[in-house]
Amino acid sequence: MSLTLRSGRRGFSRALRFAGAFLQICLVLASLGGVAHAHAPRGEELARLDALLREHPQDVDLRLRRAGLRIEVGFLDGATSDLLWAGMGDPGRIEVPVGRLAVALGYGDPGRGVEALESYRAAHPERAGELQRRVLAVLDELELGGISSALTGDLRRAVGSWKCDAASEGSGAGLPGGGTDRARSAGPAALVIRGPYVMSTATSSTVVRWRTDLPTDSWVRYGVTPGDLSLTASDPTESTEHEITVMGLVANTRYYFSVGTSVEPLSGGDQFTYFQSAPVAQSAHTTRAWILGDSGGADYKARAVRNAFLQWNANAPIDFMLLLGDNAYDAGTDAQYQAALFDMYPSTLRSTTLWTTRGNHDVLYSGSGNDYYDLFTLPRQGQCGGQPSFSEAYYAYDWGNAHFVCLDSEGSSRAPGGSMATWLQQDLAQNERDWTICYWHHPPYTHGSHDSDDPTDSGGRMTEMRANILPILDSFGVDLVLCGHSHSYERSFLIDGHYGVSSTFEPSMIIDGGNGNPAVDGPYEKGPLGMNPHLGIVYGTMGSSSRLGDGTFDHPVMVTSQRRLGSELLEIDGDQLQMWFVDTLGVVRDRFAMVKHGASQAGGAPTEPAGPAGGEPNPFRQTTALRFELPSGGVARVRLLDSGGRVIRSLAAEVRAAGEWIVAWDGRDDAGRTTPPGVYFAVLETPELRDTRKLVRTR
Repeated sequence: MSLTLRSGRRGFSRALRFAGAFLQICLVLASLGGVAHAHAPRGEELARLDALLREHPQDVDLRLRRAGLRIEVGFLDGATSDLLWAGMGDPGRIEVPVGRLAVALGYGDPGRGVEALESYRAAHPERAGELQRRVLAVLDELELGGISSALTGDLRRAVGSWKCDAASEGSGAGLPGGGTDRARSAGPAALVIRGPYVMSTATSSTVVRWRTDLPTDSWVRYGVTPGDLSLTASDPTESTEHEITVMGLVANTRYYFSVGTSVEPLSGGDQFTYFQSAPVAQSAHTTRAWILGDSGGADYKARAVRNAFLQWNANAPIDFMLLLGDNAYDAGTDAQYQAALFDMYPSTLRSTTLWTTRGNHDVLYSGSGNDYYDLFTLPRQGQCGGQPSFSEAYYAYDWGNAHFVCLDSEGSSRAPGGSMATWLQQDLAQNERDWTICYWHHPPYTHGSHDSDDPTDSGGRMTEMRANILPILDSFGVDLVLCGHSHSYERSFLIDGHYGVSSTFEPSMIIDGGNGNPAVDGPYEKGPLGMNPHLGIVYGTMGSSSRLGDGTFDHPVMVTSQRRLGSELLEIDGDQLQMWFVDTLGVVRDRFAMVKHGASQAGGAPTEPAGPAGGEPNPFRQTTALRFELPSGGVARVRLLDSGGRVIRSLAAEVRAAGEWIVAWDGRDDAGRTTPPGVYFAVLETPELRDTRKLVRTR
């Protein structure tokens, strides 16, 4: 369950302040107040409890009391540990799930705590009514203490909806997603200990994964409303690692779901657990993605990045979460992934799709169920769009009018003729989406904690990706490249054609030297929608979602270089792409946009009509003749656009008869100035036709 703190930053601050009081109230209600000195300063009381627990480490009451005080002073990780010990010492203690809800509230993710309440209710149905009354009483106390009812409203509705009468407490009725008549005494109930999380979403399918503590069969119950999960997908094979592909979805539709067994749901089945099928290319859907790089710290820095973004973006849902590698420090073990990903972003993972790439800290291990490729399900067969790669290391997918390409800079061959480069060219050649975004771990440009000029840094991976992969991206017209690895934030101009060290970068490689901020210099303007070669790419290096490092921060391709923690929001809406970099204070530290103009082109370079490509001659130095064939008479117009998509010359606008029309261009703009050498586009527009010609002007 993913409950949203809807009252914004102020409400979240109150939640954190009252989280410790949450468990303290619970303990008072449980008549445990005599365990500690109620009026002692918190520091002294914690020291006293530390000493007592060294002597009595199994004392559940002491553990619970210290958990409450730790929450009050902000030591949520320590409180989590105490609650875990208390739960193992006395699984029936009702204060343990309520304490876990307190911690989750402090983290800004109360839904995770509600999951603990629901798990406890399933295991102890005879105490469900007491648990419900206890939590509702605590919510009353919190509201009396000044916390907004808007903040506690979702919690109150979730817990208040439980059916806890005598007839239902022993049967499992009222569990999310439905229930059965199986008696709980038939055996221990399995618990969901990871997830659920959603992966590889396409227009008609998605993959739901979760982990249980005991082997069970696998069932996903789903439907378009939380109250009717009548559709099912299942696997009878018993396992603790559950992976179900849900088929037959309607594009761009939200489906609510629960996960569990053939006997009962175990998690979800509420308004906060859902997946959204991908939109088709022609839809008016606005695509929004949360981008994190090197986010695997599982510490206060990662939490600060998470909390700031979720507060800043509280009123706008995201479609998917994208990780740029080094997702779990320091070695990508299963336990480190649990702490850095599944326990860090539980609400996001159960309501959005997750896409990942592998970093150098995402180590592979022998055996099953314990490394990067075991944890994730990625579209190796092209089931989400794009060319099949037959590898989970690199793959592609479509989302609305955008095409995303994940590359593997860590473990796959980066050679020009290698399997990854060959597949990349095949994939981009058949791409028909308006926008194309590529991402991998090792950045081609950085002067942060890594140096992309150094051929020995990172085993030469940055150098090889720049020299061997970037020419392919330029030649097909990719728009945006995102990488991590270097623990800073760096973002480039709109550039083309740079494949060497920073000293070889020339001003002529800058397609647009502005900052791209719509509110300052204006957005970067590109050619027609679709893939247009050599109109420039923006490169982002963002490896600072839980780590920071030093560097010179002076790479010449960069508009901005910052030693700052944060994450990014990517938004694609029709002919505009925007990105925001948000720091741990919830402040936007960088923003840029790209705009494309005109009709979409189908796949690869712009299509050319029969006859001469562009003009005659082409390339040209001074004058070229453009030959068009008009299918019918009427108003016709020819305009010249530069490589940034800006109109520089109106060549003709008149009523023309059907037939051949030749228009000459002398290489000058509307002000009579000679245009510099470069790439230009001549665009013919009539009521029935839009025809684009690429021109190259030489020195």
